[in-house]
Amino acid sequence: MDVHSCTHCAACSPGSYLSEACTGTSTSDDHICTLCRSLPDNCLESNCASGDCSTCRQGYVLSTAACDPQNCLLYGCGWSTLGIQCSEDSETTYLCKCPLDSSSTTVNIGDGFDGCSEVTLEPSDSQIISQLTSDRIGAFVSRLIPDITYVFLLNTDTDSFTLEVEHVGSTLDIAALEEALASFFEAGLNSVDVTVVSGTQKRQLSTTTVEVTVNDVASGAGVLLLSLLVGGYVALIEIML
Repeated sequence: MDVHSCTHCAACSPGSYLSEACTGTSTSDDHICTLCRSLPDNCLESNCASGDCSTCRQGYVLSTAACDPQNCLLYGCGWSTLGIQCSEDSETTYLCKCPLDSSSTTVNIGDGFDGCSEVTLEPSDSQIISQLTSDRIGAFVSRLIPDITYVFLLNTDTDSFTLEVEHVGSTLDIAALEEALASFFEAGLNSVDVTVVSGTQKRQLSTTTVEVTVNDVASGAGVLLLSLLVGGYVALIEIML
């Protein structure tokens, strides 16, 4: 219980809310501040008193005050072929459909899509970059690096693009980001180069702007990258096919 004068009876410390206000006229009436409920899973902002989520992480959609996964953003069907279609199926599976197929393949979120073996419509780097969106990159990357809270795609070029990355802590782990982007593009680590442009440090979250240059990521279909989350960092196992 916090004790304040009645003139300050609505003042609670950060992370708590006024659950019972003072109603008297003296200068020593009590009011009760209660700790905020914790954030629900995969939620960025929630109501302090109820805990109901109002804003979800990228790759999740708000449903009855909770955040449901959008697996096509979180995992995706990859970039091996132009025209792959992704559609939602369940919380643990999604569907990938190749351009010439009449039916979709069910993919478990831990497995990943094997690609379209009978199609050779390999995209160029510029075609891949032209299909990027903030949510498509942000959902995949923040799934692998939980300290990243949001990613904004600022602009694109034929072989590069610029991201604004919101993250916990003052320093963005560039090596982990390069590994996550390599996994996103299904390419080798030498196909992705991340350069810091600027950074802004805040109390809890910081913002770092980076330029990402890609080199022949379209040819990465011959490399299988298995991404593992180990202690909050991305570990990649590279297997030549």
